[in-house]
Amino acid sequence: MRRQFLFALALSIPLASHTNDAFSQCQLRVIQPLREALVQDGGEIALGEADDPVAPKAWQGPLANAHCTLDLGILEGPFIQTNHRSLFVTTYSGSERTLYLVDFEMCAVIWKSVPFTGRVEARRGELKIARRRVALGADCVPRQ
Repeated sequence: MRRQFLFALALSIPLASHTNDAFSQCQLRVIQPLREALVQDGGEIALGEADDPVAPKAWQGPLANAHCTLDLGILEGPFIQTNHRSLFVTTYSGSERTLYLVDFEMCAVIWKSVPFTGRVEARRGELKIARRRVALGADCVPRQ
């Protein structure tokens, strides 16, 4: 009788999934710079000298933390953190912008957009780059 009860109980309990929804999807969060640095879950990332000490809109770079330095050019917002500890960063030269996905643990650029003009917006599961929507994989890397 006890064996039958345990068997019935085992059938009624849902099996735990090995994937957690919070980590199976790409989650984005815009982070605001504090003067010349970003403070995120993984620590502080220096942005270099700001164009305006009171209300900065651009930074000279390079991006740097205690373990990594990446010189991408002149940086501007938005700075978009992913739940995979990578960071989307926009640079500009003249009227053209480029969006990068950087990983500070690997100290590498994971992805780079083609040059564009317009804004970058973080949306659920995607980025809007200028007028184009770019879907993101579960690892937050754009699928193109």
